[in-house]
Amino acid sequence: MRGTRQRLAFALVVFLGTCVTLEVLSRLMFQDELAEAMGAPPDDPDGAAPPLLKGSPYLLWEMAPGQRYERDVFVTINALGMRGDEVEIPKPEGVRRILATGDSSIYGYGVEDDEPFIRVAADALGVEALNAATPGWSTWQTVNFMEMRGWSTEPDVVVIGNQWSDNNFDTFVDIDLLEEFAPHAGTALVSDALSSLAFYRLLRYRLAVQQGDKAEARKVGWTLGGPTRAGPRRVEVNSYAANLDRLASEAIARDAEVVFVVLANTVDGTEQAPHAAWNTYRNVMRDVAARHGAPVIEVPDLFAESPLYVRELFLDEMHPTAPAHALIGQELARVLTPWAEGGTVMSEPSGEPLKTYRDPFVEAHMQR
Repeated sequence: MRGTRQRLAFALVVFLGTCVTLEVLSRLMFQDELAEAMGAPPDDPDGAAPPLLKGSPYLLWEMAPGQRYERDVFVTINALGMRGDEVEIPKPEGVRRILATGDSSIYGYGVEDDEPFIRVAADALGVEALNAATPGWSTWQTVNFMEMRGWSTEPDVVVIGNQWSDNNFDTFVDIDLLEEFAPHAGTALVSDALSSLAFYRLLRYRLAVQQGDKAEARKVGWTLGGPTRAGPRRVEVNSYAANLDRLASEAIARDAEVVFVVLANTVDGTEQAPHAAWNTYRNVMRDVAARHGAPVIEVPDLFAESPLYVRELFLDEMHPTAPAHALIGQELARVLTPWAEGGTVMSEPSGEPLKTYRDPFVEAHMQR
């Protein structure tokens, strides 16, 4: 028995020594590759116009840095992969920043660089706007982006607008792909612990890169779904709730204010609206906001009260026009005015635990 214990102790010492050696060597010898694994995509070395999207094993896809015309509007993507000007890190003293998360409706699909609502609100308040939204991104991608780069920008306010991509029925499920390429981007406790080790990140990145085309951007879309639309969602409803809660909790832990935005589309106000597939996800967002005492901007109500016609509010089924972004931005600026004046926009949190949600559309599909 004593001999067995000694052999186990020796094996443990050897294992720990090997881990320490690998960690030191990884940090000393592979600094550039480690930075590449977690950094923004590089510019095209030939100086050619970069593609709109580049694959990433941790984000699935992201915006390539550079300036270009996109759908006849001028788009600037900074080195962090966010829309807008370059961001100084660490944040200079006296600078205040509001950061928005979400997909193309928050990013400002079809409008100029200075027209997305986060920019409208920031200009009105005299603060910096950080547009961390990316077309097609779900909360899984946003959570990973914030951990990789977003939180380093030290936002004072986080505006969470993730909605359409999460509730959409698509040809893939986000967490399945993320766990395939980089398990630490998911929820596995062991992977979360290992992801702090340089040699583990290096190994995962090399394996992901060697898989080649699998990590390229997938084709994503969004269509107006009625009560007959069912199947797997890109992000399961309870995962959506947990991801929203994680984003809010992380922001609050960093002394940032939190605002949620419930987005609108052309179905709102029609007979189809009460039966729409996204209503459950909207209610989840409202519940998470109440749990943290965060205000909610109800864009469907805002648009309903506007004198603008639907065709003046939407470029298509769900992307806001520049005038629509202006309305949302003005409302966000109004909501954030107490914060801008030195106060807070947060109220007493409900303290309610996260609910377990049912998804009638997915359940209906499973029963077929």
